[in-house]
Amino acid sequence: MVDWIGKYCIINECLKPVKDITEDISISEKPVYEILRVEDGVPLFLEDHFSRLQNSFLLCQKKLTVSLFDFRKAVAMLITKNKITEGPVKFIFRTDNNSGFIAYFMTPHRPSSEEYKSGIKTVTLYEERNNPNAKIWNTKLRETATKLIGKNKAYEAILINKTRFITEGSRSNIFFIKKSTVYTTHEDLVLPGITRKKILEICLANKIKIEIINIPYSQISDFESAFLTGTSKKVVPIRNIDNIYFDSKNKLMRKIMKYFDNLEAKYIKQHQQYYEEK
Repeated sequence: MVDWIGKYCIINECLKPVKDITEDISISEKPVYEILRVEDGVPLFLEDHFSRLQNSFLLCQKKLTVSLFDFRKAVAMLITKNKITEGPVKFIFRTDNNSGFIAYFMTPHRPSSEEYKSGIKTVTLYEERNNPNAKIWNTKLRETATKLIGKNKAYEAILINKTRFITEGSRSNIFFIKKSTVYTTHEDLVLPGITRKKILEICLANKIKIEIINIPYSQISDFESAFLTGTSKKVVPIRNIDNIYFDSKNKLMRKIMKYFDNLEAKYIKQHQQYYEEK
């Protein structure tokens, strides 16, 4: 499915028209991919995304030949040449006998302003990733989730593993709130999202209690609120999971959302000069 926008992409470190992206280039056997978000012309938390990319290659027992400098340079080139200052950038790396990567601005997948206020609708999907810590493209999972989401007019599918634990969203991480405590799934069961990492850091810095536990689907009605985190969506309240409803205006959740917005603003201020110079 074509999801690129803008006039230019990067193919193996060279600027090319997006029409040069082909199925052969964009898809290989179990490609490793990474998505970061550009805001005000700055790729947010770029260093964290590169570290996760390195870890994905390590888990796949493959060698990453792109440096942090190359990674940053590719994003800066896409921003400058496309004249796009906001939106997600996707990197796809081949892991078969061929080598190389492509990078491009992609169509954003974000909730509406109303959904940020009232929360999103989600449905459950009994699926799990084989190697959840590595960001590897899973065509079957993505197609199944997309079909389920469309059928139910939902925003996201929440994954449940074979032991009936809630793990993550098909393209997000999930948190729950009960009283003054925030709960989320053990990292070994999920793709450790960058926004998830920042939320954990925010909770630690602001003395918000965090519990890392396996959460049975049968017990999610015990929680007061729930929210998703992701690169494109940031922090978004959940209105319901199936027929279980949550408080989308929970004060602690709204405080966490504000803390995250402040963290982003601080990062942009610290890094904007570099990208303005480019």
